[in-house]
Amino acid sequence: MATPSYSEQLTELRSGPYAGRGGVFALSHDLGVHCNTLKSWRNGSREPNYRHRQAIAKLWAAKCGGAR
Repeated sequence: MATPSYSEQLTELRSGPYAGRGGVFALSHDLGVHCNTLKSWRNGSREPNYRHRQAIAKLWAAKCGGAR
């Protein structure tokens, strides 16, 4: 099975381990970005750079990837 895109990984993180109150702030903190940056990635107005895509993939693998 192919690895999901960064957008799909963010969606899984937000609906899983980062769901609920404070989830966006915790996720943005763990990725080292401002919550507005995370919002712009999610709505498609901006894309994460290589370093941030790697951070998303690493966090996704640690928090969600084992469930597949």
